Amino acid sequence: MAKLLELFGLPAIVLALGGVLSICGALLAARQQVKAAEQRTQYERELKEKAEENAKLSREIAASVTGGDTFAYLLPAPHLSSKNQVTFLLNRDGDYPLYDVEIRITDQEKVDEFVKRHFGETGLAKPGFSLKQFYAGQTILRVGNIGINQGWAYDGYPMPNPDHFNLGIFIQARNGSVSQRLAMRRINGQMKWASIVRRDNDNKLLVRMVDPGFPVDESGNIQW
Repeated sequence: MAKLLELFGLPAIVLALGGVLSICGALLAARQQVKAAEQRTQYERELKEKAEENAKLSREIAASVTGGDTFAYLLPAPHLSSKNQVTFLLNRDGDYPLYDVEIRITDQEKVDEFVKRHFGETGLAKPGFSLKQFYAGQTILRVGNIGINQGWAYDGYPMPNPDHFNLGIFIQARNGSVSQRLAMRRINGQMKWASIVRRDNDNKLLVRMVDPGFPVDESGNIQW
């Protein structure tokens, strides 16, 4: 130490020690800042995860009350006692129950004919048009609520034609509605089915089913 004092002098040594202490202090402060930043980042990450969990829980609760993105459509099945009738099974697609379900089934050929007769090419209703006439002959089924493990069937829908028909099916629930088109063709004595289901609010295709042998064009489009 004496040699250092002789060589550099006391002021220089004090300054050097002060510099070292300043560096150590700066390093310690930087380390504390890094640690604080890491703790803050961890806190923010945990806070974000908690917020996401709460948001997910809120969505789950809302979906369980409204039905979420669950939808339903009809599947045909042979009637056990009549060749002129068909049984419809309601198929629910999704993870949540459906509430306040109502189904309207129309003979699409009759609807098209009615629209052509009462509206023509102008798109404006002609004199004599009434909604009562439009809904006449349509089948309206008030199903109610359908739980996750529940099924529902409508047994005995009369076929408009035993060899071919084309139905428009509209299914309304608390969480929205879908439109289904369902057609049957009897080919070589066998009933062949085709169906598509679309969500009404965005026209998104949800389901497409075509029996082998049902008429389609070269692009695979269903020949209704």
